[in-house]
Amino acid sequence: MSLLLHAAFVDSHGWMAIVNRRDQCHEAASEAYRELAKRSWKFYTSSWTMYDALSHLKERAKSGGYEAARALDELARPPAVIVMPVTKEIERRAVARFWRMPDKAWSITSCANMEIMQDASLQYVLSASASYREAGYVSLIRLVGAACEAAVP
Repeated sequence: MSLLLHAAFVDSHGWMAIVNRRDQCHEAASEAYRELAKRSWKFYTSSWTMYDALSHLKERAKSGGYEAARALDELARPPAVIVMPVTKEIERRAVARFWRMPDKAWSITSCANMEIMQDASLQYVLSASASYREAGYVSLIRLVGAACEAAVP
């Protein structure tokens, strides 16, 4: 299967950075998302990622988190975003990947996302998380010191 060159996976960090104006990567994530959307890129995410991002945003309700969670719910609707379900098979492979990499600080959700990205032939990820770069994916947001920058191809 060939790589999808005009598609990106958005992880929970990416979603939270896009909708939360207080996030240190907000400007970079928003810029990357807008630029890629303008170029008609497809965006993918997983059901677990959406639950994770919505939970974290709602948790921060005192600082506008509930509104950010609602904004994410609106933003991530089809056809703009394809939400891939984490099937039992993907879950099984994600747990196996998690245990195969004892030296990595990867979450099981990130491992599930990597399995989905592998299945969908995605190489780009809208996230500043080091786990995806460590696994060989191309991050569209980069941490530079205490700041973030967009790294759109």
